[in-house]
Amino acid sequence: MNKKSLETLVLILGLLIIGTAIFFIFIQPKTMSSIFVTNLIISGGFLIYVLYSIMATNNLNKDIRNLEKHIDSLKGDIQEKNTAIEQKDKQIGDQNRRLDKNDKDLKAATQSIKGLEKELSDLRAQAKED
Repeated sequence: MNKKSLETLVLILGLLIIGTAIFFIFIQPKTMSSIFVTNLIISGGFLIYVLYSIMATNNLNKDIRNLEKHIDSLKGDIQEKNTAIEQKDKQIGDQNRRLDKNDKDLKAATQSIKGLEKELSDLRAQAKED
Protein backbone atom coordinates (compact mmCIF):
# COMPACT_ATOMS: atom_id res chain seq x y z
CA MET A 1 0.00 0.00 0.00
CA ASN A 2 1.50 3.35 -0.97
CA LYS A 3 1.86 6.30 1.37
CA LYS A 4 -0.99 8.41 -0.01
CA SER A 5 -3.61 5.67 0.18
CA LEU A 6 -2.43 4.68 3.67
CA GLU A 7 -2.69 8.28 4.84
CA THR A 8 -6.17 8.57 3.32
CA LEU A 9 -7.25 5.32 4.99
CA VAL A 10 -5.92 6.47 8.38
CA LEU A 11 -7.69 9.83 8.02
CA ILE A 12 -10.98 8.16 7.13
CA LEU A 13 -10.61 5.69 10.02
CA GLY A 14 -9.78 8.58 12.35
CA LEU A 15 -12.88 10.48 11.29
CA LEU A 16 -15.05 7.38 11.74
CA ILE A 17 -13.60 6.74 15.18
CA ILE A 18 -14.05 10.37 16.25
CA GLY A 19 -17.60 10.38 14.88
CA THR A 20 -18.45 7.15 16.66
CA ALA A 21 -16.93 8.41 19.92
CA ILE A 22 -18.89 11.67 19.66
CA PHE A 23 -22.04 9.65 19.00
CA PHE A 24 -21.49 7.58 22.15
CA ILE A 25 -20.54 10.63 24.23
CA PHE A 26 -23.37 13.01 23.28
CA ILE A 27 -26.20 11.00 21.73
CA GLN A 28 -26.30 7.68 23.56
CA PRO A 29 -27.68 7.66 27.08
CA LYS A 30 -24.99 7.74 29.74
CA THR A 31 -24.75 4.17 30.90
CA MET A 32 -21.69 2.32 32.09
CA SER A 33 -21.61 0.19 28.97
CA SER A 34 -21.73 3.23 26.64
CA ILE A 35 -18.90 4.91 28.58
CA PHE A 36 -16.89 1.69 28.36
CA VAL A 37 -17.55 1.36 24.61
CA THR A 38 -16.58 5.02 24.13
CA ASN A 39 -13.32 4.44 25.98
CA LEU A 40 -12.64 1.35 23.85
CA ILE A 41 -13.32 3.29 20.65
CA ILE A 42 -11.04 6.16 21.68
CA SER A 43 -8.36 3.66 22.76
CA GLY A 44 -8.61 1.85 19.42
CA GLY A 45 -8.30 5.15 17.56
CA PHE A 46 -5.25 6.09 19.60
CA LEU A 47 -3.72 2.68 18.90
CA ILE A 48 -4.29 3.14 15.16
CA TYR A 49 -2.70 6.60 15.38
CA VAL A 50 0.35 5.23 17.23
CA LEU A 51 0.80 2.36 14.74
CA TYR A 52 0.47 4.75 11.80
CA SER A 53 3.01 7.11 13.41
CA ILE A 54 5.47 4.25 13.86
CA MET A 55 5.03 3.15 10.24
CA ALA A 56 5.40 6.72 8.95
CA THR A 57 8.52 7.27 11.09
CA ASN A 58 10.09 4.05 9.83
CA ASN A 59 9.35 5.02 6.22
CA LEU A 60 10.80 8.49 6.74
CA ASN A 61 13.91 7.06 8.41
CA LYS A 62 14.33 4.67 5.48
CA ASP A 63 14.00 7.58 3.05
CA ILE A 64 16.57 9.55 5.06
CA ARG A 65 19.04 6.65 4.95
CA ASN A 66 18.56 6.30 1.19
CA LEU A 67 19.07 10.02 0.69
CA GLU A 68 22.20 9.96 2.86
CA LYS A 69 23.59 7.13 0.71
CA HIS A 70 22.77 9.15 -2.38
CA ILE A 71 24.49 12.21 -0.89
CA ASP A 72 27.58 10.11 -0.09
CA SER A 73 27.71 8.80 -3.67
CA LEU A 74 27.35 12.35 -4.98
CA LYS A 75 30.18 13.48 -2.71
CA GLY A 76 32.30 10.66 -4.15
CA ASP A 77 31.44 11.79 -7.67
CA ILE A 78 32.38 15.37 -6.78
CA GLN A 79 35.69 14.15 -5.34
CA GLU A 80 36.41 12.24 -8.56
CA LYS A 81 35.52 15.26 -10.69
CA ASN A 82 37.70 17.54 -8.56
CA THR A 83 40.61 15.11 -8.90
CA ALA A 84 40.11 14.99 -12.67
CA ILE A 85 39.97 18.80 -12.80
CA GLU A 86 43.20 19.05 -10.78
CA GLN A 87 44.91 16.61 -13.16
CA LYS A 88 43.71 18.57 -16.20
CA ASP A 89 44.87 21.84 -14.60
CA LYS A 90 48.29 20.29 -14.02
CA GLN A 91 48.42 19.09 -17.63
CA ILE A 92 47.42 22.53 -18.86
CA GLY A 93 50.12 24.12 -16.70
CA ASP A 94 52.72 21.68 -18.07
CA GLN A 95 51.60 22.42 -21.63
CA ASN A 96 51.76 26.18 -20.97
CA ARG A 97 55.30 25.85 -19.59
CA ARG A 98 56.34 23.83 -22.65
CA LEU A 99 54.70 26.37 -24.92
CA ASP A 100 56.52 29.23 -23.17
CA LYS A 101 59.83 27.34 -23.48
CA ASN A 102 59.18 26.64 -27.15
CA ASP A 103 58.33 30.33 -27.71
CA LYS A 104 61.60 31.37 -26.05
CA ASP A 105 63.51 28.81 -28.10
CA LEU A 106 61.76 30.03 -31.26
CA LYS A 107 62.61 33.68 -30.49
CA ALA A 108 66.21 32.74 -29.78
CA ALA A 109 66.42 30.71 -32.97
CA THR A 110 64.80 33.55 -34.96
CA GLN A 111 67.30 36.04 -33.54
CA SER A 112 70.14 33.65 -34.29
CA ILE A 113 68.87 33.23 -37.88
CA LYS A 114 68.61 37.01 -38.31
CA GLY A 115 72.10 37.41 -36.93
CA LEU A 116 73.44 34.72 -39.25
CA GLU A 117 71.59 36.23 -42.23
CA LYS A 118 73.12 39.63 -41.42
CA GLU A 119 76.56 38.06 -41.09
CA LEU A 120 76.02 36.24 -44.39
CA SER A 121 74.95 39.42 -46.15
CA ASP A 122 78.00 41.21 -44.68
CA LEU A 123 80.27 38.43 -45.91
CA ARG A 124 78.67 38.57 -49.38
CA ALA A 125 79.15 42.32 -49.44
CA GLN A 126 82.85 41.86 -48.49
CA ALA A 127 83.23 39.18 -51.14
CA LYS A 128 81.86 41.52 -53.82
CA GLU A 129 84.26 44.24 -52.72
CA ASP A 130 87.23 41.91 -53.00
